[in-house]
Amino acid sequence: MCVIFVADKTRPSDEMVTKGFDANPSGAGIAWRQDGLVFWEKGLDVEEVKEYARTMPLPYVLHFRIPSCGDSSQALCHPFPIDIKAPLDLSGKTKGSVLFHNGHWGQWKAMGIEASVRRNVKIPGGKWTDTRAMAWIAAHYGTGILEFIDEKAVVMSVEDVEIFGSGWSKINDLWCSNSGWQTGGRHNAGYQGWQGSSMYGHGGSYIMCRERSCTETRLGTSDYCTKHQSMDPTQAKVNGSKESGGTPSQEEKTFRNGATPEKQGATKPDTIQEGSPTVQEGDEAARQKAISAEASKELMILDSRKLAMGEVLPPAEDWRSLRRWVRSLNHKTSIHEADEAVDRAKRRSELAAGMRRIGPI
Repeated sequence: MCVIFVADKTRPSDEMVTKGFDANPSGAGIAWRQDGLVFWEKGLDVEEVKEYARTMPLPYVLHFRIPSCGDSSQALCHPFPIDIKAPLDLSGKTKGSVLFHNGHWGQWKAMGIEASVRRNVKIPGGKWTDTRAMAWIAAHYGTGILEFIDEKAVVMSVEDVEIFGSGWSKINDLWCSNSGWQTGGRHNAGYQGWQGSSMYGHGGSYIMCRERSCTETRLGTSDYCTKHQSMDPTQAKVNGSKESGGTPSQEEKTFRNGATPEKQGATKPDTIQEGSPTVQEGDEAARQKAISAEASKELMILDSRKLAMGEVLPPAEDWRSLRRWVRSLNHKTSIHEADEAVDRAKRRSELAAGMRRIGPI
């Protein structure tokens, strides 16, 4: 993982610079203020960055890079000017701001394309990383967008130094974006940010947990360690259906076993209430009583819902009226057969008299 040093009142020692570079050996960069401008140099080796750290005026910002995307080109070292041209210059000065970043912003391609389309601007040429995209988008929308992105970042301008993101550490009176570099870099077996003989995407693998303040190893294909699996959106429902994990409720267990849980107080619409007459084959009187019982129960259910739209329910004993009223709730798309016959006869009479109504006849 890259690391950023923000030196405000204290300079980093040569030992700190060596460890920071050794853990992130793809090039270093520095930015400082002088004569009302922000200057930067990047693509530095360890001896060059030591010299700059000893001599540049405070405050300044250092960055040591290990690629999480893009190749190990010096042009992709940090910082990047916050400029709509997104320059890749190894050195320069500006009246504006420069940006450093520690981490991996997974949405940089989609957000870069969206910014280009929405603002109707061309995407500058050259090699790209998430940090260059971040600086280019900030040039169009303002550095406030970094609060939305929520990545560890530093913006240095002629007025101040802004630090974004959480999980920063204070080490030897310097603000550091992480502490993994202290363990001795890629040659130390205890360092979890590096594995293999080449950069991420070029033969090695980047295996540190995605949580900013954590230096544990990722779990399998996840971006997070065992402790922070609850933060992984692809693992949100592991060990239970709740997002935070845990034991599923009894209703969830019942549902998974194939039975729909019956809530307390729920009615069974297909069951005739206790005490209702038994329907016997050929017993017309019992059948009519059963129908009346079902009609009364349906009426009670509808009445308990306060009769939406303020409609008035017909008398319970008028089963035919009840059926017509229920059908009328569905925008009168279903009409009783007798009503349909009357309507057809009426339309024929109107047609014979020279009138025509639009709709099915």
